[in-house]
Amino acid sequence: MVRRLLPPILGLLAACASAPPSVPPAEPVAVQMPIYAPVYCEPPALTHPALPIAALTARSAAADTMRAYAATVEILKGAVDDRDAVIAGCASPAGNALQAPAPTPTAPAETSHPGAPRQLTTRVINAARAMAGFTFGE
Repeated sequence: MVRRLLPPILGLLAACASAPPSVPPAEPVAVQMPIYAPVYCEPPALTHPALPIAALTARSAAADTMRAYAATVEILKGAVDDRDAVIAGCASPAGNALQAPAPTPTAPAETSHPGAPRQLTTRVINAARAMAGFTFGE
């Protein structure tokens, strides 16, 4: 009985071992990840401005609250301008052959909240980094 069943079993085992895999090979997928450009200077330390809303209390009048918020918005807009000036001052030298290509702008999704597209993009990128296990200088 063993002599009768052993050769076919060994033949089937050899045929299964030499058969091509039933799973198709993996195909490469391109993933868009941001590449950080080098900084060509040591930027000065930016100070955090004193904001008028920090002086508000629970008993502050509504008019004072509105004035404080308006003044805070103006101060923060100025801080953004200062930051942009520092970033522009650290641009790459004109003759640099290894200049990074300019990033391509993406069209934000239409939403009623102006900060929503950036927040969604940031959440998607952070989720992709977490899944892939990447960390960028953190």
